[in-house]
Amino acid sequence: MRRAFAPFMPGRGWTDPQPAKAKRKRPVQMTAARPAPPAEVVEKALIELGAPAGQRIICDYPPNALSPNKVVHWGKRSRARARYRRDCFALALASKVVAPPKGVIRVRLDLFPPARDRRDDDNAEASFKAGRDGIADALRVDDSRFRVERHLHRQPLGCVVFTIIEGEGE
Repeated sequence: MRRAFAPFMPGRGWTDPQPAKAKRKRPVQMTAARPAPPAEVVEKALIELGAPAGQRIICDYPPNALSPNKVVHWGKRSRARARYRRDCFALALASKVVAPPKGVIRVRLDLFPPARDRRDDDNAEASFKAGRDGIADALRVDDSRFRVERHLHRQPLGCVVFTIIEGEGE
């Protein structure tokens, strides 16, 4: 019986390339990794950054199941999206924020990730889409009225600050 010639097999004189180390996968989070810090801590950080004044809603940072780059089953993602939207809805109601009755609503999003990992600002904002919809529901406005200015910070507070900037929009 003849054996097949396999020059790339180990022990045949060819050097094997080093196997790549497997990247550790993060588990899928269905809820926020940790709760948002107290309002005093967030306000102090925003003052240091020079953020404008306005009505603020402080939400937990979105779970990684909502990231557009995370491969998650659609059912898990849907449940995480519904839960996060409901949580942001409740936080917006609790903060008693009032939206302008008509016209454009200028909004500033300050995204403080839970860790100092490098992140894409567009992915962070896309992860917050369910929260933005929940806030729009609580304010009883269409979220197409929002004109968003986003800021992704490296300070690891683990929250998203949704600020309605006072003054007339466009």
